[in-house]
Amino acid sequence: MAKIYQLKRMAIILNRLRNGRSARPDELVEYVSREMELLDDKHSDVSLRTLQRDISTIAELFHIEIACHPSRGYTIVERGDSADEYETLLLNFELLSSIDADSVLQKYVIAEHRRPPFRLDISDVLNAIRNCHPIEFDYTLIRHGNTVVHKKIQPHFLKESQQRWYLAGYDTDGQLKTFGMDRMDNVTVIEAERFKRNGSIDIHALFRDSFGIWNNPSDPVEEIICTTRRKYFPTHPKASSYGCIYA
Repeated sequence: MAKIYQLKRMAIILNRLRNGRSARPDELVEYVSREMELLDDKHSDVSLRTLQRDISTIAELFHIEIACHPSRGYTIVERGDSADEYETLLLNFELLSSIDADSVLQKYVIAEHRRPPFRLDISDVLNAIRNCHPIEFDYTLIRHGNTVVHKKIQPHFLKESQQRWYLAGYDTDGQLKTFGMDRMDNVTVIEAERFKRNGSIDIHALFRDSFGIWNNPSDPVEEIICTTRRKYFPTHPKASSYGCIYA
């Protein structure tokens, strides 16, 4: 069992130091302790010496070298040829551990059976959903010539569809929208702010008659009869009082 908790700590460390980021020793201890408390408060007492052993194990097993710079703190300084695959594996492990460990969070994550690869700081997004913190990010509008717009939303749910993840939340115009997470960059959690969650949303009912992620209240539900099995399949989303729009 101890090995499981070490894997969780190593995944959290890599998530904190991704994309060239750094953390002072005290910051890293605080971050890992907080994340471990969310997973299992019985194993949240993390010391600097424990993290140093974890960092040594990361280098040995996953060929990712982490060094402590005098001014910047811990940062990733070298990556082996297989480091990306190992890092993706650990980050997937961290997300699934977070979902499995948090009965509250399970209400806000709608997953499929197949697991897609993750990007972004997924634990930060999960914490924002859990703690009702707004988030800001840059979003690429594929259908508008790859225009990049800045968004600030109140995140409510993560929805998986066809091996892609989407974030559902309220935009500044008051509409519930979904955003493809593979098009989100520079995600920032605004921890100084909190919003009141709309607890009346039935997220499963919202997408029950949707193929994929699209849900536009103006589109009626249509049925197709398959003559071989006489089974009905909706081709358009069901009109919904929640009005979730795909951005």
